[in-house]
Amino acid sequence: MGCTASAESSSSQSPSEKKKAAERRSVLNISDQNLSVLPQTISGQAPKSLIAKNNLLTRWPKDNKMWLSLEEVDLSSNRFTKIPEHLAGLPRLTNVNLANNPLARIGSCDSVSQLTKLQQVGLAACGLKSVPASLIAAHSITHLDLSGNGGIDLDGANLGRMSKLKTLDVAGCAIVGGIPKSIRSCSSLVTLNISANKVTDLNDAKAFGELLNTLEELHCDQVGWMRLPRGVCSLPNLTKLTLCRNSGLKDISGIGFLSRLKMLDLSDCGLLELPKGCDECEGLLSLTLNGNQLESLKSLSAMTGVRHLKMLRVATLTIGRSQENDLWASISTLPNLESLAWQEWSEEEVSEPTAAPSRRNLPLCIMGHLLRSVNGIAVPDRELFSSTAARNAAAVCRSSSFRADLWIPKDGIDALFYVAELLPSLASRCVSNDSVLRARYAFYLQIVVEHKGIAIIPPSDVLIVHYTHMMSGSYSSDCQRLAKSIVPNSYHSTLAERFRSTSNPLLHRDDANDSRALWSMALAGKNYPISSMLEYDWSPPIEGFRRSPDLLCSVLSGPELQAAVPSVSDLISRQLPVLGEMLLYRNHFQRLAQTPEEQDRYVKWLSLYRIFEQTPRDEGTYGLYATLGIHVLHLLHMTFPSRYQDNLLCLGISFVHLAFTDAALTRTEALWQETFGEAFVPPSIVVDATRVGETAVVGFPSFIHQPMTVRKDSMTKRSKVTIVE
Repeated sequence: MGCTASAESSSSQSPSEKKKAAERRSVLNISDQNLSVLPQTISGQAPKSLIAKNNLLTRWPKDNKMWLSLEEVDLSSNRFTKIPEHLAGLPRLTNVNLANNPLARIGSCDSVSQLTKLQQVGLAACGLKSVPASLIAAHSITHLDLSGNGGIDLDGANLGRMSKLKTLDVAGCAIVGGIPKSIRSCSSLVTLNISANKVTDLNDAKAFGELLNTLEELHCDQVGWMRLPRGVCSLPNLTKLTLCRNSGLKDISGIGFLSRLKMLDLSDCGLLELPKGCDECEGLLSLTLNGNQLESLKSLSAMTGVRHLKMLRVATLTIGRSQENDLWASISTLPNLESLAWQEWSEEEVSEPTAAPSRRNLPLCIMGHLLRSVNGIAVPDRELFSSTAARNAAAVCRSSSFRADLWIPKDGIDALFYVAELLPSLASRCVSNDSVLRARYAFYLQIVVEHKGIAIIPPSDVLIVHYTHMMSGSYSSDCQRLAKSIVPNSYHSTLAERFRSTSNPLLHRDDANDSRALWSMALAGKNYPISSMLEYDWSPPIEGFRRSPDLLCSVLSGPELQAAVPSVSDLISRQLPVLGEMLLYRNHFQRLAQTPEEQDRYVKWLSLYRIFEQTPRDEGTYGLYATLGIHVLHLLHMTFPSRYQDNLLCLGISFVHLAFTDAALTRTEALWQETFGEAFVPPSIVVDATRVGETAVVGFPSFIHQPMTVRKDSMTKRSKVTIVE
């Protein structure tokens, strides 16, 4: 019987790759092969590590000549009834793992005393009833794993005699009450794992005995704690604390006393919000929140301790859809973040050309960080995250490793088409009732702010004003003045469903009824159904507010309303031509919005806009030229105002100005070529260069067979799409 060690060519390998290859060659893995005896021969380099897990082994060969190089031996999950005495013939052996072997018999571990260089011993789940005396006498041992031995007597052991013991794992050892005296007497212990025990008596500041001044790492997973015990808060040298799978944990007050704490793990605690006391974590460098159900991470940005945070893990985090933007907004405020994980990726997935977008996409709002690791993948090029958010986004767009993504929901374009369908029939009505509609719209903004988290769908006329307002450049500042926060578009998915399924007017009926009820509480009047998505409209005068007179006055005629809500006729007249043409050429616009290449071009364009703003230029030169695809995606982006604003703030952009002039096209082409090393309008795009009349140049992907052009209407000064015959 023989075994061959793998060999790899060292040609064209970096030093780090060569080192990894050498490490792989030094490991012989023969696990899961149902072996009853070890191989008699091996070829290739003598291994330093032997992994023979999950076999049928019962003994170690007497002849150790071929194993003399071994430093580590993993024989877990076999059938050994005692630690093989012939291991003593391995002069370099420092690490032995015999976990999950039947070693309950007295004397099964006696041969440990012959392993003079042994440092790490793994005896997890071996059915031990007591700590073998031979282990306690082996003064060289630094790491001992006794986890999973549910019947072991730890009180009777004299672990304090193990003067070099640094790490002890007693997870799942049926400990009840306080920490056993034998463990408290380990004066050299640095790391302790007491997970999966009923350790409840830790409220005394002296609960850890002699560990008080030595313990640096403590694992307390699945111990049933609802709050952090006082004894844990009394460990002055603690740097790492894990509290995973404590489903009732609500309060970690007192954690601020752990002045040296750098790493905190709160995974799988069923958290709906960050526990009380999190704001005390001064100096924290690593925070793990995997597998929770947080409704929001908005409070994260207010935690004083996280300003130093370098590593954040929120993988498998369940977060409400309406709060998803809070997550990224909170993360974007962490100034020193270097490692971020919200999913579990592998290098093979990311490097695969056909990798799913979800395995490569990075949200634009994290581009301002100097990241070194993303979802467990080391950033391959340090230039990717080495500068400002805009330049980082541009570098990511140039790279082949990741994609900078806006994370705009796919159904956003369908919602926009639905608004385009409604706009022509309601435009004249809306414009003719400007003052009343402005008051109704102001009221809508207020109730959305008052009922956060609810998808409040406005009547069709207010809906039109809301969408046209979102597509204006003043939406964010207007909302801040009137409602003190940006009012989100929480009902876009309802519009999208209605657009795709016009035959079913009862879709999202709960949303419609909830929205109708909110309006009924505030307005008096009869419900007038119309053929709109919600089948209701409030066309009577607005005098019937069921609100206080003061509020009614401020909504109808207060200065906040006049300052914050633009003229309805102005909003609609600016967007009517664009939305009308979008509906006319629906298929083209939809494909423009959903083509990954066009989305990449838009992200590049946004990053370029900030670079343009930072570039010295002549006075009066403003704005960049936008192709039709960029224009469409910009409109779509604006209909998710919170995300749009977060993205612009991340990039350092206060306002985006689209310029449709020859001069704007020239400077955009030059800056694009300089930044990305490619043409602004690639060969696959058809460009009308005839400059007929006041024609503005617009590019279209090659799937549009008939070239189009955009002409500026002399009256509205807005762009109009026409087919070039």
